[in-house]
Amino acid sequence: MAGTGPNDEYISAMRALDESDLARSYWHFFWEEEGSHWYEETVNDDGDEWAVKQLVVGADGSVLRYWWRHTEDDAGALPDQPIDPTVPGLERISAQRFFDLWGAPE
Repeated sequence: MAGTGPNDEYISAMRALDESDLARSYWHFFWEEEGSHWYEETVNDDGDEWAVKQLVVGADGSVLRYWWRHTEDDAGALPDQPIDPTVPGLERISAQRFFDLWGAPE
């Protein structure tokens, strides 16, 4: 159905960024209001940090993973805008920390 999910162009663009050799950064943000932890792997494309992987750990311990193979569900979605690295509380983390948490996507 049109308008009910990500379009093929968006998925292709996210896949191309994810599979590119562009510089990567890893981020953590604690969303205090929800008690959730947000982790992102971003690719720098012309100065913009695009999330190609996002992991959300809810206050209840639930884990949500978004990437080009699973861009959205009823609980959330991979961002469709670049992230702003100057957001208060957003911190850089190591790739190792990110992938230790990410594990193997389902």
